[in-house]
Amino acid sequence: MCFLFLWAGLLSFAYGLLMELAQTILPYREFSLEDLFANTAGVVLALLYLMARDKVKRSLIQTRLWYTWTRIYIRNHLWLNQLSPLQSLASL
Repeated sequence: MCFLFLWAGLLSFAYGLLMELAQTILPYREFSLEDLFANTAGVVLALLYLMARDKVKRSLIQTRLWYTWTRIYIRNHLWLNQLSPLQSLASL
């Protein structure tokens, strides 16, 4: 997953750089390092947010799976160890 985030960051940076370079051709626009820095900062913040969200999501999925498997194990364990109605009557 980290590889995917790295590629997304690099492509986003390249897109921002291309947009800044394209502005040098236009007479009413100009190339600005401040804009390039702002674009890069936006990409970094977005990637940090996505990575944190992915980590929380994975944690919740693992917790939910652990909870589900624990419930299934306990339910099956109790069910397998229960006495059948005939055995409980015979013990009387």
